[in-house]
Amino acid sequence: ILGNPPWDKIKLEEKKWFAGKVTEIAESDSKRTRRRLINDLERENPDLYERWKHDQKRVSQNSKFIRESGRYPLSAFGELNTYPIFTELCSRLLLAGDGRTGIVVKTGIATDKGNSSIFSYFVENDLIISLFDFENTKGIFSDVEKNERFCLLTLAGQNVEHGPAEFSFFNKSVEMSHGEEKKFNLSAKQIAKINPNTKTCPTFNNSKARDLTLKIYNKSSVLINKENDTNPWGITYHTMYHMSNDSGAFEDNKLETLREEGYTLGKDSIFRDEGDSYLPLWEGKLFNQLDHRFATFEGISPEKRYGRKAATNKPNLEQKKDVQYEIVPRYWVNKDAFEEKKDDIGLNTDWMFCFRDIARSHTDFRTALGTIAPAYPSGNKAPVLTFESDNGSDAIVFTSIFTSFAFDYALRQSLGGATVNLYILEQLPMPTPEVVDSIQVS
Repeated sequence: ILGNPPWDKIKLEEKKWFAGKVTEIAESDSKRTRRRLINDLERENPDLYERWKHDQKRVSQNSKFIRESGRYPLSAFGELNTYPIFTELCSRLLLAGDGRTGIVVKTGIATDKGNSSIFSYFVENDLIISLFDFENTKGIFSDVEKNERFCLLTLAGQNVEHGPAEFSFFNKSVEMSHGEEKKFNLSAKQIAKINPNTKTCPTFNNSKARDLTLKIYNKSSVLINKENDTNPWGITYHTMYHMSNDSGAFEDNKLETLREEGYTLGKDSIFRDEGDSYLPLWEGKLFNQLDHRFATFEGISPEKRYGRKAATNKPNLEQKKDVQYEIVPRYWVNKDAFEEKKDDIGLNTDWMFCFRDIARSHTDFRTALGTIAPAYPSGNKAPVLTFESDNGSDAIVFTSIFTSFAFDYALRQSLGGATVNLYILEQLPMPTPEVVDSIQVS
C-alpha cells in the first residue's frame, strides 16, 4: 500500500471556516468575540449561519463515529486528525501479513503523545522498517507550511522478516536522507528508557546523538515517571490563562484602557487606583533563560502590539541595572481574581518558576528557557511549575539544572514539533534532589 493520507484536524476551526466569508470573525484572536459574531449571523446572515451549523453537525458526527465505532482503537484519541486514522486503517486493517506499506504522514505519528498507542503497537510488534523525517523548510511540499514536519513511514506486515527499524530525522531533502551518517537504529527498550510514559520516539540527528542521550538517561531519572509513580522534585505543571479561551479575564485590560479608567501604572508595572490593582500578564516572549525582563512592550504602538507576531523591545543596559525596573506587558489581570487563581493551583509564594514552551530546536540557540519570576499571572505559552515544598533553594537548584547544557540537549532530542508539551517535560532527565545533595563541591 502506497499513499499520502490527508493531514487534517477533524474539528471545525472558526477562523479557517470564516476566512473569505466574514473577515471580522476570521481575523479575531478572541474566542469570546468570535462566538458573539457567529451568533449574530443567525439574525444578520441566516443562510451562512445555517451552513456553519450544518458543517458543525457533520464534523461532530464524523468524530463520534471515529471515537465510538471501535474501528480505530489505536488512533481515536485526543484532538482527532485524519493522518493517524488513515495510518491505522492501512497498517492494521488493510495490510496483508506478507505485505508492506509506505505512506507520507506527519512526523507526529511517532513523536506526539496522542499517537503513542499506535506507535507503541508498531514498535512492540516489530512492524517498522524505516521512518525518515523531513523538515519542509525548502518547500518539498510547496503548499505546506515551511515549519511543518512529515515522514516517510514504511511498515511491514506481521509475517515479514526484516532488519532493525531504521530512523533518520531532520532531513531537508530526499538526497539528505540517503546519507548513512544520519541513519540509526532504535530498539523498543531504548525508546522506553528515554520516554517511559508515552513510548513515543525521540528524535536524533545521528547515532552519536542517540548514544550520548542514552548515557544521560542511564545516569538520571526522568522528572515524572508514571510507570513507577515517582516525582522526585515534587513538581506540578500549570497553565494559568489561555490567551484565547480565557481572554475575557484580560483582553479589555490594556495600557490605554486602564489609564483612561483612572489607574496609574507604577514602576513595578502594576496598575493601581484607590483599593484596586491590576497585575502584569507574563507571556513567553517576555522572558528568557534566567531573565524575566528579557523583552517589553514599552514603546510599541498599539498597531504592532496586538498582532499574531507582536513586536517587542529589549530593555537597555541602564534599565537592566535597575533592580526596581520591570517590563511592560500587553495585558493586565485583576489582582483579586488572580489571588483566587493562585489558591486554585497552590501557588503560595511571591515567586514562581515559569518557562517558554515555544522551542524551535532546529533554529534557536537554546531550547530550555526557564526562569524564576515574580508570582504574576502568566499565559499558556508561559507554563508554571509549583513545588511540593515552598523551599526557594530547591527552585534555584532546579532552575540551574533546567538551564544547563545537558538538560537543553536532552530536550532537543525529544522535540517533534515546536512546543514543550507537558508529556515531553515529564520525561526529561534530571538528577534527583538526593543526588544533588550528595555531590561534594570542592
